[in-house]
Amino acid sequence: TKWRSAELQPRYAVSTTQLETTTRCRGDIADAVGVLGEQSVEKLAVLFAGVMLSAMLSSVAANQSLTFLPEIWRFVIVQLLCFAPYGYLSLGLVFPEDLQRYVVKLYTFLFPAYRARLRRHEAGHLVAGHALGLPVANVSANAAYAAVEFRDGRSD
Repeated sequence: TKWRSAELQPRYAVSTTQLETTTRCRGDIADAVGVLGEQSVEKLAVLFAGVMLSAMLSSVAANQSLTFLPEIWRFVIVQLLCFAPYGYLSLGLVFPEDLQRYVVKLYTFLFPAYRARLRRHEAGHLVAGHALGLPVANVSANAAYAAVEFRDGRSD
C-alpha cells in the first residue's frame, strides 16, 4: 500500500452488545468510549456562552457597585468586562490548540466522568496501535490531542 498502512482482516460489523461486553460500559457506548467528535465544539461553545454571560453580569455589577471611582475609571472597567468575550475569541483564533488544551484540562478537572471517558478513548488508540505492531513513542491521558503518539517505523 502507498502509505504502508495495515489492512485489518476480516472486516465485520461489531454489535452494541459486543462493545458493551468488551469495554464493560453500559448504556451509550459512543459516549462512553468518546467517539463523538462534535463534543469539542460543544465544550468551546458552552465556555464561550459562559464567558459572555459572566461578562455581561460582571459589567453590570461593576457599573452599579464602583460608584466610588471616578467616572472614567468605571467606564474603562465596564468596557473591559464587556469586551472580554472578544479576547476569548481572539485567543481561539490565534492559539486554538492551547485554548483546546486548557478547556480539556478544565473539563477533566470538573467532570470525573469525562476524565474516565477520555482515558478509555485513549486506551483504545493504544490497544489498536499495539495490535497493529506500532511502536509507542508517548502516551498522555490528559492531553487535548494526539494523546497516544507512535514512532515512525522507518529507520532513516
